[in-house]
Amino acid sequence: MQRRRNYKVKDLVNDIYTDVLAQWQKVNTQFTVPVIVSERSIKRRMENLWARALEESLGKGKLEVMQTFNQVLDRLFYILSCKCRIRSCAEVDCSLNCAREAHIDFSCSREMKIPGKELLYIKGQKEKVGSVGPHQIGPVEIREHKRQVAATQRQKERREAGERGRESWWSL
Repeated sequence: MQRRRNYKVKDLVNDIYTDVLAQWQKVNTQFTVPVIVSERSIKRRMENLWARALEESLGKGKLEVMQTFNQVLDRLFYILSCKCRIRSCAEVDCSLNCAREAHIDFSCSREMKIPGKELLYIKGQKEKVGSVGPHQIGPVEIREHKRQVAATQRQKERREAGERGRESWWSL
């Protein structure tokens, strides 16, 4: 058995990565690359966060830097590619009959698009501090989960079919 003191940062990051990814995919199965950033990028962010935490725990740094770092730890570990601004219907002066509840000012590509159904949840998670926010993950809605898995599978099959089409074109 490996001792905790000898637990390498890369091993820690690899173990945590799978849990973080699983937590994001509990929200929506469409949270995969390119909607989220690459595995390498997420792991690099985790390593950087760990290095900062280690420095802070050893007392290296100014008090105000420590306080801002502690606030960062209480916030969402954001791994989505889209950095566009999400606003509630109240902020946009939307009609009372709007079913979306949140709107986004898209400036990124279509592949990175956050599913519209999750906009209000993501907005709440980005704004919360601590463990309790306006929207929490509840039990899985079986029908919606199956629909999302099927949609993700169709997208994957379309991409693979497109790649096969390009390969056959190059071989001519």
